[in-house]
Amino acid sequence: DIGFDYDKVYNFIYKVSEVLNDVLVPSFVHWDLWEGNVFVKDEKISGLIDFERAMWTDPLMEYFFRANCHNKDFAAGFGVDLREKYPIKANLYDLYLYSILMIETKYRKYPDNNQYNFGAYEFKNAVNRLINYGYNL
Repeated sequence: DIGFDYDKVYNFIYKVSEVLNDVLVPSFVHWDLWEGNVFVKDEKISGLIDFERAMWTDPLMEYFFRANCHNKDFAAGFGVDLREKYPIKANLYDLYLYSILMIETKYRKYPDNNQYNFGAYEFKNAVNRLINYGYNL
């Protein structure tokens, strides 16, 4: 249960999917790049772990561009705040991430629904942000 009618979500994503066409050269994205997956030694990054979600894609998909953890310093490293420049695309990527968090709760057999509840909450927030931009499901 994603909290919305599947067909409406699919049709909505299809309707706005043209914003995804501007990625001509993909970047390597870790997609789970949070503090727990970064090793630091002598104040320098010495290693990264957990490449399960890594892919060649749009850099805007990286974790620190997500709405719930948006990091301005991380965005500054790209020279532009991609969430401000591409808000529709950023929220589509939020929908993708948070639907995965909901779905994997079952097949990974987590002992509680905390991740599902978090994913469902953030999924709804992304839909509401898109509605605030003038799009309707």
